[in-house]
Amino acid sequence: MKHGKDGRFQPDHEARKEWGEMVELYKKGWSLNMLAQHLKISSNSVRWRLNRLGIEIRKDFRLGSKVGEHWNDILKLYAEGWSLKRIARRFGLNAANIYSAFKIRGIKTRTSSEALKNAARLGTTKFGYGSANLQWKGGINYHSAGYWRVRKPDHPRAGTSGYVFEHVLVAEAKLGRFLNKGEVVHHLNGCKTDNRPENLRVMRQSDHLRKHHAATVESRKRNENY
Repeated sequence: MKHGKDGRFQPDHEARKEWGEMVELYKKGWSLNMLAQHLKISSNSVRWRLNRLGIEIRKDFRLGSKVGEHWNDILKLYAEGWSLKRIARRFGLNAANIYSAFKIRGIKTRTSSEALKNAARLGTTKFGYGSANLQWKGGINYHSAGYWRVRKPDHPRAGTSGYVFEHVLVAEAKLGRFLNKGEVVHHLNGCKTDNRPENLRVMRQSDHLRKHHAATVESRKRNENY
């Protein structure tokens, strides 16, 4: 046995390669049990080696569990784009258990938007994404705030779903440029769905707020005098 100046165990030259591989695989998410099978030693020996090297032992999910048994395949399929639910069905597992294992091991999972796009790419959802969606309406939808939106995923102001407010697109086409930061589009007649170029005016957000505040005050006065 060899020890460094800090008192930690240091493997000799011949063992260094094997131990280095063990540490690398452990950091990638392999469990102690998986490493033990790979190195043909006991899991306690793996734990001892990692401790001697000063590697902090994770709070693992139960060794020998079904998730642990399929861990390599789970990581591979998830990297290929499979969803946790699809992987769970493949191995007869619970998706929540796989998610917990990912969380414990610090493995980042895809966002819902990323998952939807990925499922559409793989053709694993009946809904699809964009034009593949059964509810596709040509890339135009009505926002709950009362505005029309158009699908333009590459636009600077596109949301996570890839849609941009139609009045923004019309105003930008009129100006011949993208709106600057702090600029908003005002509907002159107050109708949020009337996106004719002559009904839109680009202004600073502060001016827009003052204009709407003044309109609200005037409306209240009219109601009081009615």
